[in-house]
Formats: sequence, C-alpha cells, structure tokens
Amino acid sequence: MSFGHTVSYLPFRESLSAAFDIGEPEFEGEAWKLLTDGLTRLFGDEAEELLPFIATLLSLPMPDSHAQRIEALRGLSVGHQIYRSTYRLMTRLAQERPTVLALEDWHWADASSAEQRTSPKGIRSQTWHRRNSREH
Repeated sequence: MSFGHTVSYLPFRESLSAAFDIGEPEFEGEAWKLLTDGLTRLFGDEAEELLPFIATLLSLPMPDSHAQRIEALRGLSVGHQIYRSTYRLMTRLAQERPTVLALEDWHWADASSAEQRTSPKGIRSQTWHRRNSREH
C-alpha cells in the first residue's frame, strides 16, 4: 500500500483472513472454499446469505451467482450488507470462544472501517495507531 492511501476494511480483512486461515491461495478457488467451509461450520444453511458480502469485504473472487447478487445491490446497500454480515460473523465467533479483535495500524483505516468498528457484545476491540495520526 502506498503512503496516503487507504484500503476499505483493511483491518477487518486481515483479522477475518486470519480467522479463516486465508493466506495467499495456492490455487484458484482455495480462499473461496476456506471461507465457505468456515461460514458453513458457523452458520449452517445461513452461510449462503453471508458469503457474498464477507467475500466482498475480503476482495475474494466469487462464483458468478454471488457476484451478480452484489452487482444488483450497488452502493450503500452493499456497504450495509457488508456491515450486517460482518457484525453477525463477529457475534458468532464470540459465541464460540473468547474473542479479541486487534486492529493494528488504525491510522490507515478508512471511513468504512471506522463505521465497522462497533463491536458486537462479547468482543473486545482494541486499536493501535501511530502518534499524531488521525483518530477515528
């Protein structure tokens, strides 16, 4: 990332990628499978409802059927669904085990990340940022 630029949801991308063991995929579709399997384990049949929005947050390529669903919503509706889906996911993770959401380099956070920072019940959220950087 270059200086002065932000990436939407970057702190959450890093945390959720780690939660689902999504690193650099070795083959196409590996990250999608890891996300699908993880959400299915947590939500059962409800995982399908969250998949396209969590995948969008993570910038994962997705099957056309899910991509079309995202395209149909456009703009603020997609942002709202990403927020809603991420909130539900964080809540479910906290129900499974004690959860701390550690958000490093918060000085790089964009407005959408700042809005997403509202922690569900049961999650401890902590941000770290450089001194004299902008605060959220």
